[in-house]
Amino acid sequence: MIISQKTIERQTKILRAFIRDEVTDDYVYLDVPAYLNIGDFLIAMGAFRLLDELPYKCRYKSTFANYNPSHVPDNCIILMQGGGNFGDLYPGANWYRNEIVKTFPNHKIIFLPQTITYKDTSLAKEDAEILSKHNNLLICARDSVSYAFLQRYFPKTGIACCRTQH
Repeated sequence: MIISQKTIERQTKILRAFIRDEVTDDYVYLDVPAYLNIGDFLIAMGAFRLLDELPYKCRYKSTFANYNPSHVPDNCIILMQGGGNFGDLYPGANWYRNEIVKTFPNHKIIFLPQTITYKDTSLAKEDAEILSKHNNLLICARDSVSYAFLQRYFPKTGIACCRTQH
């Protein structure tokens, strides 16, 4: 598939607007990729670039391995990495996201654009139950299939889709 410059510009505009509209205060960025998937690291670098355009400060960044909950300020937004690790293919990443949601019930939490993949929908229902208890959580899908999955299995959670139509 060939993607035109016009499509790239539209997608960048959508992502920039999403970041501008949702990140309305200082923030922390959790789950910075520190593993061998260079694609996830490039996704994070793109997110950092868009976030740098905002007037807000990143108060703390961490990988999964060096995360310390005491470094997360009370009055900030929590951003979780985008990519393709939402679901049951990477149980450690999913467990970590769920723990962040349970640990910080009073923070706005945003899961940056993710591809959603579950082999076992009963696990999706369990995750949906955990995530639905948070009153200020936004899960962003990066494709229409993931968005439809979120609509079906995560109806009590805030969801968005950051995707242009071709």
